[in-house]
Amino acid sequence: MSNYYEPAIMPELSDPAIGRLLSLFPGATPLHIPVRVGLPVRAKGAVERTSIMFGANDTAILLVDYPLYGGELVQVRPAAGKGEASAVVIALMSKGHGLSVAVRFNQGVPKWFAKAYAQPAPERRG
Repeated sequence: MSNYYEPAIMPELSDPAIGRLLSLFPGATPLHIPVRVGLPVRAKGAVERTSIMFGANDTAILLVDYPLYGGELVQVRPAAGKGEASAVVIALMSKGHGLSVAVRFNQGVPKWFAKAYAQPAPERRG
């Protein structure tokens, strides 16, 4: 049995769950940072691969398939590189089988996130 949960597809930016969550974070800017999210203890060490889609100061917005709850602690680290960071779930919106989740880094903003957040967002073609 694998300890990885992988979201089936990346949703469109027009996804209603993401839009509702973004309304709580009006300063959020588009990002694309592939990450691994270390799930809570109740997941027995499982890790979910996903991407941070938006960021705002010390907050990251991403999608997960594993059920999370407000106030739960997760570990977020870039898929390629070092720098695991502890974060707490501060908001979530259901999106069918998964969740749009906002997490706040609770031990300072990791360098890899700050660097990506400071750079201009990549242009989306479509």
